[in-house]
Amino acid sequence: MRLKVFFLALLLLSLGALNASAVNTDFESFPGGTPAASVIVPGVTFTSVSGNWQIYTGWTDVPLVVGSALGTFAGKLIMDFDAPQGSLQMGYRSLLLNNWTFFRSGNLVKTISVPDALPGSVQVVVPGGFDRVVIDTPDGYIIDNLLTTPFAPTVAIDPRGQFFLYGGSIDGCMTGGLNFQALDTVGNPSGDVISLVPCGTALGDIFGADLLQVGNTNQYWISFGSDDPTDARYLMKIDNAGNVTIPATAVIPASKVGGVTGSTAISADGNELNLWTFGTGNAVYRARISTSGLSLLSIKKTSLVAKSQSTLQSSQGTKRFLAIEQPSQVMRAYELKSSGLPDNTKWRLSPRTDGGHETGSVSADGLAAISNDLDSPNDRLYFQKLKSSGLPANNPTVVASGKITGCDVSSLIGSNRYVLYQTEDGRLFLQVITDAGAKLGAPILLH
Repeated sequence: MRLKVFFLALLLLSLGALNASAVNTDFESFPGGTPAASVIVPGVTFTSVSGNWQIYTGWTDVPLVVGSALGTFAGKLIMDFDAPQGSLQMGYRSLLLNNWTFFRSGNLVKTISVPDALPGSVQVVVPGGFDRVVIDTPDGYIIDNLLTTPFAPTVAIDPRGQFFLYGGSIDGCMTGGLNFQALDTVGNPSGDVISLVPCGTALGDIFGADLLQVGNTNQYWISFGSDDPTDARYLMKIDNAGNVTIPATAVIPASKVGGVTGSTAISADGNELNLWTFGTGNAVYRARISTSGLSLLSIKKTSLVAKSQSTLQSSQGTKRFLAIEQPSQVMRAYELKSSGLPDNTKWRLSPRTDGGHETGSVSADGLAAISNDLDSPNDRLYFQKLKSSGLPANNPTVVASGKITGCDVSSLIGSNRYVLYQTEDGRLFLQVITDAGAKLGAPILLH
């Protein structure tokens, strides 16, 4: 029987951007017969547990499996990543159904079965990220063109600092939800965690959330997607106490953006909402949603294409712009016209982290940006004050360090701001800073 060709795309996406280094190899630098343990690729270690995984050459299944590839006739391969990853994409050949198992810090997070079917694609979001993948195959198996993007959690903070949102589990549910946690007047967690979205609302794990305050009221719109590529983008409304005033409603069918997963960002436009999301090929789409009945008025593929789905943020103040990641690891702003579509004006939001930007956010008032810099000895989260024009003002300051995987920043709260960030071990912290970026006290452990 001739081996069939497939394309596997395992994506883990969320609000904010991604941390740590991606893995990217086509195995072409390794000669035939090189054992898995000697396949040295930055960011990942290959271990052949059984089956003598090694490099095989001469493949011509363009573009999925070409030239050199890593394979076996039957056996188990372990891929250990130096840091948690959010996505894994590769081409492969297989005769039979195979199991792929994902782990994070030694804990099983998900197992999927990769089918023996006609050539196609598979897209799966793994809650919480992964640092180990195990492939166990009963027959011939070849992998090639391995590409990952690092893990990014879902975190968002109220512009006024009264609460924050984060992705989390739902009791008795197989899919992940969205949690609400109130904050007291100095940034400490207050009260119980509230689950905002009932189990079964979305087809998969919720991610890519954004938050929009309705004028100066205590009402907030929330947008989000899920890990299922056939799922819609959703909108819902809550108050500042975590009460749901409009339940989650599907507003953009997946077919409108190419049947892929994607993060979201929102801003107000009179009685309408602008909702941005990613589509096929990291293209940015802009939808207009009526706040009366949450009907889709229009959707348009913009001229913007992101380097990755790591960053998608919209300012909500006087100066309207959209922030995305651009090559090479640059956090860039694009000015928006009154229609919500980008014009030709663009600028760098965090020049200090150019070439190393891996996670970032923009405040709702559009006067602050934060960007995690990976090219320093240890991750450093920089605060960049912005002018009313959206351009950088003054020198940036370091407001946090460590293995940071996601972050958000509030608008001005009195004379201070709140910086929310999540670390590689899943903990959430809040750092109070001045409007100039000076830290006030130690970070507060939230979760």
